[in-house]
Amino acid sequence: MGFLHPRKAHSLLMKKAIQYFKSVFTLDLRALALLRIGIAAVVLLDLCIRATDLKAHYTDEGLLPLSALFQYAWDSWNISIHNVSGLWFVQVMLFVAAAFFALAMMLGWKTKLSTALSWLLLMSLQNRNNLILQGGDDLLRMILFWGIFLPWGKCYSLDKLRSNELSTEYSYFGIASIGYVVQIVSVYVFSALLK
Repeated sequence: MGFLHPRKAHSLLMKKAIQYFKSVFTLDLRALALLRIGIAAVVLLDLCIRATDLKAHYTDEGLLPLSALFQYAWDSWNISIHNVSGLWFVQVMLFVAAAFFALAMMLGWKTKLSTALSWLLLMSLQNRNNLILQGGDDLLRMILFWGIFLPWGKCYSLDKLRSNELSTEYSYFGIASIGYVVQIVSVYVFSALLK
């Protein structure tokens, strides 16, 4: 058995490392589509649950009117469209818009745009009253953020039906897939470190 030249051995080792790295961070487009549908369902469920306390948590008649929010609990980095008005009707309209875009994301209609707008409205809602948030809210917001960059509308979507694309390639590798996998791994790593 002959020995490899050091340069060839190094080149072979690098190729194997790159293949392994790529295999770890390659995502299946069908699984991403199911993730999109599931995340959209979670956003809709979250909106339904929050709507039961809409007046108490998001209007000026509730526990945290805008005047108190700006005086005691406001961070200038928190961007929130929900702070435009403390009126019940305005909050209802924003909830309806969020539900519309979440449903559009679920169906895969203009997936990138509906995901981005769902993320923006979710972030806005969470920033309106961050005193009632928990860790799951942060995770949902981050998954939606990565969804903006992931091609999760390539399967099981109205976008796919309209495109008439006959692609049989179901894998995706890119910066967004790396970011998404690192996000999921970090949930487990930091949960373990906290215990």
